[in-house]
Amino acid sequence: MICHAFQAGVTGRLHLLYSARTAVDFAYLTEMKRYAREGRLDLALNATREIPTRWKGRRGRITRDQLAPLVEDPATLCFVCGPATMVDEVPRMLMEIGIEPARIRVEEW
Repeated sequence: MICHAFQAGVTGRLHLLYSARTAVDFAYLTEMKRYAREGRLDLALNATREIPTRWKGRRGRITRDQLAPLVEDPATLCFVCGPATMVDEVPRMLMEIGIEPARIRVEEW
């Protein structure tokens, strides 16, 4: 989705709050970190379980306090993808910070 946004010329800042169980479970992490280094993507990582001592990202589940700074405009289009618990919790938090339900896209796996 991020690559598509770049190719389509989407304007505005792209933010990715990426959560995985462990530090080794992040798919496409090398590519996402490269986009972040290039200034094309704001990347924040969350690991919820086995976390090495050298881990620099956040620990635990995604919180409303993490989401709020990413939503600079109520017209932000938000994509939520993940396990059932996450796709239940994150859209609710997005609505609490002012995102209309029609601006939230959900895919559960």
